[in-house]
Parts: sequence; structure tokens; C-alpha cells
Amino acid sequence: MVWVLVCWRGRSEIYLLCGSGLGFGDYKMPAKVIAADCTGCELCVDECPEEAITMVDEIAVVNADKCNDCGDCVDVCASDAIVVK
Repeated sequence: MVWVLVCWRGRSEIYLLCGSGLGFGDYKMPAKVIAADCTGCELCVDECPEEAITMVDEIAVVNADKCNDCGDCVDVCASDAIVVK
């Protein structure tokens, strides 16, 4: 049995290679905001297709349950305050 981890644009997917074929599991890695770096511009809020980002006290907050790990918020953040790990 061999497990293969594939990461791309903030998404991680694990594939199980075995004699009977290819198994698949999706392990979420939701975006995280570095509060000290967030400028409160709200670009990420507008960009998020899942509406998973809200503003709390002028800082972006990601709802991990709603986040689909697409990385759109990371791409649009001018202050590099959002990471996916």
C-alpha cells in the first residue's frame, strides 16, 4: 500500500495506491489569517466563493468549516496575511 500526497494551490489530496485501484481522501487545509498582517481591506471577503471569510474588529476571520481550500483569498491578499498550511 502506498500513500501519495499531492499539494496544489492550497489544496491537499491524498491518494491511496493499492492493488484494487486508486483510493481518494480529501484532507482540508483551510486558510488562516495572520491577524498582525491583516490591513482590513476586505478583498479576501469579496473574493471568497464560499463566503467563508468575515471581518471581526477589522481583521479577516476564516470559517474553517466553510472554507473549500481554493486559495483565492491567498492570491488576492496584498499584505500576504493569509496562508494555507
